[in-house]
Order: sequence, then C-alpha cells, then structure tokens
Amino acid sequence: MKKMFSIAVVILLAAVMGCSSNGADSPSSSPAGSSSGDKVELTFSFWGDNIEKESYTKLIESYNKAHPNVTIKPMYIPDDYNTKLNALAASNTLPDIAKMNAGQIFPWAKSNRFLDITPVHESNQVGKKLDYVAFKDSAGKTIGYSSNNEIIIMYYNKDIFDEANIPYPPANAANAWTWEQFVDTAKKLTKDKNGKHPGEPGFDPANITTYGVNMTRNYTTIQPFLLSNGGGLVTSSDKKLLLDTPESIEALQRIADLSNVDMVMPKPAQSSTLPSADAALLTKKVAMVIDGQWSLQVLGKAMAEQGLKLGTAVLPKMQQAVTINTGSAIEIMATENSKKHLKEAQEFYAFVMDPQNIFPLIETGLAMPNEEKWFTDPDLIKKWVDNPYHPKEYKESVVDYGLKNVQQQAGFYWEDDVKAQTIILPALDQLWLGKKTAEDVVKNDIMPKLKQELGM
Repeated sequence: MKKMFSIAVVILLAAVMGCSSNGADSPSSSPAGSSSGDKVELTFSFWGDNIEKESYTKLIESYNKAHPNVTIKPMYIPDDYNTKLNALAASNTLPDIAKMNAGQIFPWAKSNRFLDITPVHESNQVGKKLDYVAFKDSAGKTIGYSSNNEIIIMYYNKDIFDEANIPYPPANAANAWTWEQFVDTAKKLTKDKNGKHPGEPGFDPANITTYGVNMTRNYTTIQPFLLSNGGGLVTSSDKKLLLDTPESIEALQRIADLSNVDMVMPKPAQSSTLPSADAALLTKKVAMVIDGQWSLQVLGKAMAEQGLKLGTAVLPKMQQAVTINTGSAIEIMATENSKKHLKEAQEFYAFVMDPQNIFPLIETGLAMPNEEKWFTDPDLIKKWVDNPYHPKEYKESVVDYGLKNVQQQAGFYWEDDVKAQTIILPALDQLWLGKKTAEDVVKNDIMPKLKQELGM
C-alpha cells in the first residue's frame, strides 16, 4: 500500500478536533457489553487499489457469512482518504471500524475518536504483535497497531548485475554493504549512452541510460539511513530532536550526493520522467530501487508474469544495518453504534487484524504479517514466502531483516510527526536539488522553524 501522509490532516485538524464526535466519551468510559441478539450492522472503511479492495471485500463477505447476526458494511474510499474521513467526522457519520493513516492516529486519539483496543489484545483474541508495529502516545499507552506491516528494502534486476559481472547485493543484514561499497557498485552499474561510468573520462551525465539506483526522497525512505548513521529525527524516549546532529546531517548529505556528486541516482526532475519501479527495472533504466515492501505487489507480478529477474536485498548501512517499518492502523471508532455493539466491533477488529484473514494481501506481496510467530514459525514462514511473487532471497532480506533489524520510524511515537513533516519536507527540496548543503538546510531552514512551531 502506498503511504498516505496527507497534509490534509494538518489543515483540517482543527475541524476534526472541534466537531462532534458521534457522542464519543473517552475510550475508557465506553461500555464493555453489546446490545441484544438483534441484527447488528457495523461499517468498516478502508482504501487501496483493486487488489486490496477485492481482498477486503471477500474478507467481509466471509465474516458476514460466518456471523449471521452481524453485517459488516464495507466503505471503500479509494483516494483522498484523510480528507473524506475528516468530512465524515464533521457530519457525524464516521464508520464504526476504520483503517487509519499513520498521520491521523495521534490527533484523532487526542480527540477521543477511538475506543480502547487494549482489552482485545489482553484477552488473547489476537496473536502477539511485533513490538515495533505499536503506535504509542507520549505517555507510553498503545493507541493502535499497524495492520499491514511493511519495511523498507532494496530491489534489483539480476540481469543487470549478471551482465556487469557484479555480485548481487547482500540479502543478509550481517553482510550489508557499507555506504562506500554501495556507491562504488552503483557507479559500476550506472552508464551513459556510450557505456561510460561516473568518474571515467568522457562520461556524459546528461545522457545516462541506466542509473545504478533510484529512491523516492520522501519522509519515510530517508529515515532508515538517518538511523543507520546513528542519527534520526527525534529520540523515542524524551522526544529530543536529532535532525541537527552531525550523524543526521551527514546521512542527508550522502543521500543528496547520490544524484549531485556521485551521479548514480536521477535528480528529482529526472526521477519524475522515469517509469514506475517495475517498468524501470524491466527496461533496465534502473539497476536497484530502494522502496517499501508494498512495491513487491507490482514487482512480484512483473517477476511472475513478465520475466523480471527480481532480487531483494537489505539496505546499505552507514554505521549499522537498520531498516524501518511503516503501516497503517485499524481502529474501533468511538461512534454510538460501535459503543452499543462493542462486543461485535471488537470481534471484527480481531478478525481483520489477524494475518491469516488478510492473507491474500500478504501472499501477493503487498503486506507482511504483523505477528511475531509469522517470522519465527517455519511452517508459517513457508506459507507466506514460498510463492511466485517472492524472490528466493526474500526469507533473509525481508523476513529475517524484518524481525531483527527494524527500528520504528518517528510516526509511531512522535505526536508532532505530521506537523514536523510540513516543515522538513519542503526545506529538503533545496538539498535534493543541490542548491544548499544538508548542514545549511537543517540548521538554518528546518531547526529554527521546528523549535518555534513545536515549542522545543
């Protein structure tokens, strides 16, 4: 699934927090029982492409069939999800259970939009979740769990490596490339129309036919490299800003240098003209792509149906081998209907949070399980890994990596994360364009505004 850190949630936050909340009290005051044995109707909202829509629709149909006294009504919102959910809140017509973008979770929890899901997890209605998929507020209370677990990894076209007689990127985190090894390999894979590589006499950066690597320089994909270098955005414990540390600044500059100095990655304007990741790898316009697990949905299909010789690898490291997790949560909304039928709402929540029940999304490469046992039980691992949509390196580069080398991105514990994005991302554009250094952007453009806006 694509990340949907919508700026709309920031713009409309005041409206959300100020409008009626379907009579919602604080989550702790919600009743623990259900109504009667009458027919119960609950609404579940979600987004996604056609595959995800079909998977959730079938899941709901199977649930309704197995629970004749309950009808779950799907509310599919394919685009502008944050904005439309805000509008539903303003009109007092929120769904009873909803997928929630990471950017919405903290502000909506603060305005008591969610019922407490702790009783469901403490009652063993759901399996033990991976620690890193929990969203926790400033007091350390869990306010949600990522339903579709995903991490950032590296994809590559094996044909390009074979033609250049270069070993594949490491699948095991213990053997992760150093940053220097990564850049050196990317230079060997980057070539212009005359077959020359960066650093060679006569190399033409204006006519590159194959780039060594590409990545979207967004808020999510930069974070594993900040963490890998010993930096980050903010500490998880006391929320101390880390973006202005030497380690964070160095990591940002190294990412920018891939385009502006090393010439192994497209500049922002060039990236916009490249095809999607699957087409870029298939047509050999790019050798390696750094992206999220969700991209395997299209890349795995290209491998299974179009002959792409796809490989997966761990990210290159600066100081330590680290990736981050991403994902959205599912919440029981504090509507009058969900409070009246709390037992049924909790039962469906538990059902839809079970990896077994959303297995079609896992099997086709869109998501990863959010429960620990799916990363440790050999039979369960085999079930979700052994299929035509997962490269043979997947067990090491994703399953093992996803169990042992994941740190949370800031949006899982930093309540000011969405506000910070609106300051950080526009400023970084000057770095990616090569107009300013990372130190200049961070110290002069970002930090003063962060401290002022966040009162830090």
